[in-house]
Amino acid sequence: AKTFELWIFLYLKQDKIDLMCLKQQHRLQPFMLYMSILHVFLSLAVHPDKITIATGQVAGTSSDGKQLAPHVRVWDSVSLSTLHVLGAGFFDRAVVCLAFSKSVRKHHLCISDILQMEETPSVTDWLKLRCSSNESVFAADFHPTDSNVVVTCGKSHIFFWTLEKGVLVKKQGLFEKQEKPKFVICVTFAENGDAITGDSSGNILVWGKGTIFVWGSYKL
Repeated sequence: AKTFELWIFLYLKQDKIDLMCLKQQHRLQPFMLYMSILHVFLSLAVHPDKITIATGQVAGTSSDGKQLAPHVRVWDSVSLSTLHVLGAGFFDRAVVCLAFSKSVRKHHLCISDILQMEETPSVTDWLKLRCSSNESVFAADFHPTDSNVVVTCGKSHIFFWTLEKGVLVKKQGLFEKQEKPKFVICVTFAENGDAITGDSSGNILVWGKGTIFVWGSYKL
């Protein structure tokens, strides 16, 4: 009989609980925990290789009174070893949203934190694509075939970001005739490149590929 390993990650995020599962075709092993997370984390993303994981940590205080700065930890879910620590001393309060790009050739990690800073994010190599805004961000997702395109959403907004010559260019989605929701709480992409969002008003909106306009809507 085939055996498999099912990892379930349950964590609190933006006043709701997210559940994420990883299934790998391996023999069952004793359950192990990644112990390098020193404090509460609000965000988690799984790399396309299904092994590498990124978690975003909030600011806090350790059991011995040491101040813990918010940062991103990238780690191996098999060996439980830390691969990278990003942004230590750079973020202000918490890293609330993470997303890996889906391209098999080059990988980006989108990082969104609670911080009122510049409207245009900074960019480094494969592991950091920082989307900063003065609006609360709840979710982010990369285009399924273009690692230079990422979408973020949150309080009454959806932003389409495109990496052009090393600079992220932001365009805001237009709701037009649609009721503007109080919160856009989730976003994903269809295989054809259309972005799909769900909001606090119970609407599912389809945003046309390569546009900032709603092409279809569904009410729950």
